[in-house]
Amino acid sequence: LRQEYPELFDIKGIDDVAAHTFESVEYLRIHEDLVSEVREAAVDDDLAAEFAYHAPCHARNQGLDRQAVELFRDLDGAHIEDVGESCSGISGTYGWKEEKYETSMAIGEEMFEHMHEADGETGMTECPTCAMQMEHGTGYEVRHPLELLEAALVD
Repeated sequence: LRQEYPELFDIKGIDDVAAHTFESVEYLRIHEDLVSEVREAAVDDDLAAEFAYHAPCHARNQGLDRQAVELFRDLDGAHIEDVGESCSGISGTYGWKEEKYETSMAIGEEMFEHMHEADGETGMTECPTCAMQMEHGTGYEVRHPLELLEAALVD
């Protein structure tokens, strides 16, 4: 929305829409004092303590690839390990197509290996399609960063 819509559409107000479009964790980091709140919080044993984090391609392309790792760095009871810049291979609906399945899984293999090498056996990503591919390729449960944020901050 914020990068391509202004280039694709000549619509009045499109630049304002683009300027006010945020990823959920990005928005909360900008408009709330999350860093200090997370620093004072802790998570209990109900949620995994070690997470293998994958930054989706769209987050990396917007410079948001480290935001979850940075946000949770000081959270007591949780450790987020970035599994690098490898791709899940799903690419929207690409990997769901029967004729593209094997290629999709081959593309994701490097990321799956990085996840298995990480300390945690729970994945984390902001992207729901990446999450499905991560679960399929590793067998790990995959959580969204907002789930960890909720566990840390909501009673």
